[in-house]
Amino acid sequence: MSKSLARWFIAIAIVTISTLGPCASVDAENSGGYSDSSLSGSFVFRASGSSLFTSPNELTSVPVYLASVGLITFDGQGLLRGSVANSATRTEVIPAGKYVTSYSSQILCNAKMSGTYAIEPDGTGTMTINFTPTNAAATCGASTGAFNIVILSLSQVEFVSSGQMMADPSKGEFNSYVVQGALMKRAGFESSSRKR
Repeated sequence: MSKSLARWFIAIAIVTISTLGPCASVDAENSGGYSDSSLSGSFVFRASGSSLFTSPNELTSVPVYLASVGLITFDGQGLLRGSVANSATRTEVIPAGKYVTSYSSQILCNAKMSGTYAIEPDGTGTMTINFTPTNAAATCGASTGAFNIVILSLSQVEFVSSGQMMADPSKGEFNSYVVQGALMKRAGFESSSRKR
């Protein structure tokens, strides 16, 4: 076989592998064969939305805008862990003599996350996340939240909150929230189960 013919076969093999490789993963994703192992590795995420926040020792809630960024790692077996930085802005109205004055304040809360997730064969699923604060702010308490998720691809997941299950009222609590966001696979990171 001549060198030019050998190079031609190598070129065809490279094109075939680079074309069929992604198609194979798309076929696997579209076959309805998702499971907990489909969600594995380190992801970055961002989320934002609206919430009702009750400050400690207050009876009423005020609306806040909530934004979060963080890192989350899925073990491929239904467990997750990570960290998150939350920032919320609330605006309140207070009486000032015969006038009313509005003011804004910010709620900051950094937390570690641990929890579970479950993926259905169609790529939808749920997450339950326990948030444990890492800062001692007056309005940063432990909480547990539930989320619905859908796997768009092996590197991207969308999520939306489905409710708060527990919060520490002595630190303030996000009573209800509508938060949505996206998880994106972190480049250069693999799950520990794939490294073995």
